Amino acid sequence: SEGFLITYAVDRAVEGAGKPELARLSRRCLMIHNLVQSCSQQNVSPIIGVERFYAKIASNEQLIESYKVELNKQVKELMERIEQRRVERIAELQDIPDEYDEDEKAPLGPGGLDPTDVLNSLPKEMQDAFINQDVEGLKNALSEMDKDMAEYQMKRCIDAGLWVQPEDDEEEQQEQEQTTN
Repeated sequence: SEGFLITYAVDRAVEGAGKPELARLSRRCLMIHNLVQSCSQQNVSPIIGVERFYAKIASNEQLIESYKVELNKQVKELMERIEQRRVERIAELQDIPDEYDEDEKAPLGPGGLDPTDVLNSLPKEMQDAFINQDVEGLKNALSEMDKDMAEYQMKRCIDAGLWVQPEDDEEEQQEQEQTTN
């Protein structure tokens, strides 16, 4: 959980979070760290160790002040490390080449169309049928369109590689094999 909070704090710093939020995250991280260390030194489970930790601190006002001073010192140091890592992370992000595209596009289909663009431009019923790989749903969606529009949409789907026409040769071979057997 300590590592998660530190990473989260660096992420928030890169996103532009203010110092109060980063200080709060740092403080939480360090409190967890201190509790884990205390439990480890006492060789006890966190359930017992946390209770002992706070019982010991609460019993002595001078100990409370000493802990707060040390914690504030640790928070300041951690904030400096977070800022350093924020600067490094921003530099790393700037090193990403311009041609890098986070949303890698699918390769163009056999007819030269982008499958993502074609899929997004289809009527909703056809989109759902393709996404769910529902041939019957696709047939129903096409039957509700006029013939020219249905042919146009299917040609685009074929050109984008969303739909592969069954080859007549394979069907003929299957028919011949069935008649010879």
